[in-house]
Amino acid sequence: MRLKRGDLFFIMHNDSGISKLIAWAMSSQWSHCGLIYDVSEMHDYTLETNSYCVTHGTMRDYINDPNVTIEVYRPICNQQMLDYGVEEARHKLFGAVYGYFQLLSLGIRRLFMQFKFKINNFIRQSVVCCHVVGYAYKAARIVGFEGIDPEGFDTEELYQKVKASNQFRQVFKK
Repeated sequence: MRLKRGDLFFIMHNDSGISKLIAWAMSSQWSHCGLIYDVSEMHDYTLETNSYCVTHGTMRDYINDPNVTIEVYRPICNQQMLDYGVEEARHKLFGAVYGYFQLLSLGIRRLFMQFKFKINNFIRQSVVCCHVVGYAYKAARIVGFEGIDPEGFDTEELYQKVKASNQFRQVFKK
């Protein structure tokens, strides 16, 4: 498997209660998502949120963890624009504090969606993983992301958007 800058990954830590709680609140099989930021001979670096802020990590940590389920998707787009979008997201969001309260807002929003009542994300302080991806893809002008609100959707909505789109192809699954 050869990852490229701008690839999108979805993660589930199957042995983590916090991950399971996040996935449950979002009615999702995924608790986390992020972007491949940089690719080298030894590592594939990520741009993602961790417990505290937007930071870099390595994809190898996920790939080598037997308790992690992963799917990786590649947008079909102009690579130069995608590089620009990823760099814009890093420049704008790197170091931003993780949005625990925003997760609560997205969970409440998801609950209302079960009753066919749509409300907007009402807590917009800090950043969650979908915000990082949405910001990068909006800046890159990827089809279907041009007019989105990067803070306006959750991981499951992002996953469904990617799966329904002909602008992405799956490049890895574990």
